Amino acid sequence: MPFDIFTIFLILLHSSALGKIILLKLLMNSCVLYQILKQFNSVSKFCTSKNNKSLIGIMILFLISLVRTSNPSLDFFNILYKFLTNLLMFLYIITIGCKYIRLGTFFEFQNILQKLIIFPFSIFCFINFILYYFQIKLDLDEAISYQEASPALLLANIGINILRVKYPLATGYNSFASVIGLVFMLQILLILFTKFSVIRVICLTLLLITLVPIDSRMSIFIPILISLFVFLFKGSSFSYNRILFSISPFIYFILPVVLSVIMPILLGNVNNLQRGDDESELIRFTIWTVSLNFFLSFEIFQLIGYGEFGHFGSNISLQWANIFSSWTNNNLITTHNSIFAILFDMGYIGLICFMQCNFRIIYLIKKLYSLFRLESIIVGSMLLYCSIVGSTESLMGFYFPNFLLIFFIVSVSFFQLATKVKFD
Repeated sequence: MPFDIFTIFLILLHSSALGKIILLKLLMNSCVLYQILKQFNSVSKFCTSKNNKSLIGIMILFLISLVRTSNPSLDFFNILYKFLTNLLMFLYIITIGCKYIRLGTFFEFQNILQKLIIFPFSIFCFINFILYYFQIKLDLDEAISYQEASPALLLANIGINILRVKYPLATGYNSFASVIGLVFMLQILLILFTKFSVIRVICLTLLLITLVPIDSRMSIFIPILISLFVFLFKGSSFSYNRILFSISPFIYFILPVVLSVIMPILLGNVNNLQRGDDESELIRFTIWTVSLNFFLSFEIFQLIGYGEFGHFGSNISLQWANIFSSWTNNNLITTHNSIFAILFDMGYIGLICFMQCNFRIIYLIKKLYSLFRLESIIVGSMLLYCSIVGSTESLMGFYFPNFLLIFFIVSVSFFQLATKVKFD
């Protein structure tokens, strides 16, 4: 397992501001390929199992979206490298599930969560915090003036007045916070459901300390609320948790509608907004309205999407680019919604496959709940987090590569766990 922890950490560095370093690329891909070849037979068996076809299907569509990318900054060789690297990453994720889920025990499952997700991410956060403290800047991407001028409101409430923190190895603010928020929730759940561990408390502290200065409140409060809810009802004779997990796919659609109705009333007119205003939900509402109008007028390409950065490939992002006038490459700003991101990138076919994958996971949760209750609660909590945060962020795509890493590690491990029980 130490080698896998090292490999996961290399993947995190590769998707950071250090990702352009050639030596890091070679080292990461070599480690990943080595692990895949060691478990090749198990990986092949997993990929060809009919029970896993929904999960494999959405992975394939994500990869196809890379080949069909609309990102204007990528040439043929960059596209090829990105495709091959992510293909290896997906195969490596499957390797993890096949390698560590052998007996079908909670110990195996929590080992994957703690050692291969939470621990590497906690170390990554710690390094980011140290680099930030010593003012070491490694960001190879363009700065965003709006966010640099934005105060950290959470800390301001306790008398600490600083600007929102963009960590040196992070590729963004909310994008980084959304990923760490999921890890934060997984650590809360393991602390609530397992024996006390000093290491877990330390990891939780590192994750929280990282999140607070970013000032992404949803990434802090949503994990806490979900964790407390599922913990309170873990032993209930009436399956509140299973009902909540069952409706999680619909939250992707319901929450944006609710926000679109409430936010304009609370905050006023959406016209002439600038990104410097403290009205981010209204800006999202504007983007969603433009996106919805686009899909209401059917075009044949909407069936398969426009590839990665499909919102740019369809030219629709030009209609909200002016809102982000202070941003570099403002015409590439995403839809801030996972469903629209999937529709633009992979079309209606991609959305159907993604929903099918979600419902397959929910089906497994219902079937395995009595035998693998804690595992089912953790996976269901992840679906809830994805649907709530994914309603306002484009989580499902390579805009948040580390999020896909966590999502698929947990999902593959759960699917592999399901193979230990014959219920199909």
